[in-house]
Amino acid sequence: MIYREGTVPKTPGQLRDEIGVAILNVPRRIFPCSPIDGKPYWDFEGIFCSMERGIENLRKHFSDAKADQLLDMLVQAKAHHEEGWRLTGGEAPPKNRPRWWESKDAPTEMPGWWQRRLGSALLQDIQMAVIGRRPWAYPKELYRWRLDHSLPELSEADLLNKGGEDD
Repeated sequence: MIYREGTVPKTPGQLRDEIGVAILNVPRRIFPCSPIDGKPYWDFEGIFCSMERGIENLRKHFSDAKADQLLDMLVQAKAHHEEGWRLTGGEAPPKNRPRWWESKDAPTEMPGWWQRRLGSALLQDIQMAVIGRRPWAYPKELYRWRLDHSLPELSEADLLNKGGEDD
């Protein structure tokens, strides 16, 4: 396992940023390297360990219930990525299937890539919860923390928005 002690998040902003790095790099398992020694900052196991330690560091900030929920979501995201990697052997989706995830049969036709996509969606949900927004992919009935109902809930239209003023 590779991670550097200095990469363990100590603030919600650092955790949010590290989750962003994970979203971009975990599916391909290629991680950023130090410009000084050329060694990677993390490997697959290391980035999940670093995020876990970051959530534990911020337990008082989040509350026990929310921290436990984030850790559960992190475990699930990792499991989806591991299963997807096992099924695909780390291969990229076929180039002849652009936007494959929009097919209603994607979960059964391309299960490995679908698992990896679910893992990334859960990481995005963790990121949303860290910044105080409602997760969009995680089932509401599994929430363990109190929701702030003044925050907007993402709708299907928001998720399908392909561009606009805010982009």
